Amino acid sequence: MVYEVGKNNTTSKAWDSGLRVVAPALIVDKDVELITKAIQDDVGNDEFSVLFKGMWTDKGFKITKEYYIPDQEVTGMSVDYEENIGTKRAQDGYNVVVHSHPFSRCRTTTQSGADEEHVSSHFPCSLITNDDGEISNAQLNLDTPNDEVKVGVEIDVDEIKYFNTAVEMEIVGLDKIKKKYNKYSHHGSSNLIQGGNQYPHVGAGCGMHDDIEEAYAEDDGFYGDGENPWWEKKHEKETKEEKEEIAEILGRTDDDEKDYLD
Repeated sequence: MVYEVGKNNTTSKAWDSGLRVVAPALIVDKDVELITKAIQDDVGNDEFSVLFKGMWTDKGFKITKEYYIPDQEVTGMSVDYEENIGTKRAQDGYNVVVHSHPFSRCRTTTQSGADEEHVSSHFPCSLITNDDGEISNAQLNLDTPNDEVKVGVEIDVDEIKYFNTAVEMEIVGLDKIKKKYNKYSHHGSSNLIQGGNQYPHVGAGCGMHDDIEEAYAEDDGFYGDGENPWWEKKHEKETKEEKEEIAEILGRTDDDEKDYLD
């Protein structure tokens, strides 16, 4: 109960709910980016995923440096979780999911449709990091009275507030990140993979297409099995001979990959 001051300095009782309104701000321990950078340095050009613990405070959503690396198989553009990360969230409180877009060299990036549908929508907070391990995308999912509906709020990465002083540490669990190989492993994979299911993982990230063309030119491509709608759209007007010439220039001369460009 609070008292309101009225005319002639008289007071009256007014109802107060006791609720506090908090802006959708993000507050991050500086060690979080130290950890993601160390992991990215270890896996090189591959993606990875790591979980953190977070909580709401009167200043916003606060992410601590307490982390867990789940069992996973990775390529340059995919993460295949080998354990149920939902269980780690429900039982152990790791409610922030992070995965990297090592192909992105930008300060800010975007989540792919696969990211949003199959990963970030199932956690209160999700982060994407770039090739330097820096947070390049942040999203909060706010509860509503309907348990099946969340309100997604994207946070401007330039508005993220940091606390503490980053301290060098040994990263535990790096051995749980394993390289995934397939017949196109030298080109990576274009999919986000969960539980053996593959989801298209293209069209996300600033400068992604430029990075892919550069990578192909260096014979260090990203795309593997699965559909490649960007490639098809970009070259749909080219003749079969022109496509084969491109394939030869890029070193993609085996029958499977030539057929893929038809």
